[in-house]
Amino acid sequence: YRGLLEKRMAAPDPTGAGETKGYKEIEPELTEVERGIYTRRSNRLFRKKPVPRELLQRILEAGRFAPSAGNCQPYRFIVITNQDVIKEFERRSMRVLRLLKNFYLSSNGKRSLLKTIIFSIASYMMINKMDPRPITAMEKADRMDNKIYFDAPVVILILKDKRGVSNPDLDAGICSQNMVLAAHSLGLGTCYISL
Repeated sequence: YRGLLEKRMAAPDPTGAGETKGYKEIEPELTEVERGIYTRRSNRLFRKKPVPRELLQRILEAGRFAPSAGNCQPYRFIVITNQDVIKEFERRSMRVLRLLKNFYLSSNGKRSLLKTIIFSIASYMMINKMDPRPITAMEKADRMDNKIYFDAPVVILILKDKRGVSNPDLDAGICSQNMVLAAHSLGLGTCYISL
């Protein structure tokens, strides 16, 4: 756990008392929601077992019940369970992602001095848009035969309607978190992927 304000790694400290107890020691004091938050992890290994429709329905309902500005609910869901469709979606997505990756990196996987200067300036001017971390994920997916979704048995696309009230990005993020926590509470692994 990274305390961003304190720039340190630490176990959860829900009371803010600065206690150095391990998670197992504080777990009995936590609510079910807190346990779900502190034990959720991003998974990149999935079983090749279909997710029952009833569980998918529960996850989608959790997303639908997320708060949004003006109860606008500026999102829609596409649920893909067909592995052939998921693989085709990955293949087509990688066409575009590969162009971006190749623009950022040279063919040898490194950046030239000119690209380093250009991307350093661009990342300063466009914070969050030019972060290099997604490029490494694109490079990995490219080397792993276009595997963006890690062979997940289900992919849920969350589509945002940019005409939503106030901040649709935030609303879609809250919706996503509700769905991830619901999936975790149902014993399912998840991983956010942003394209």
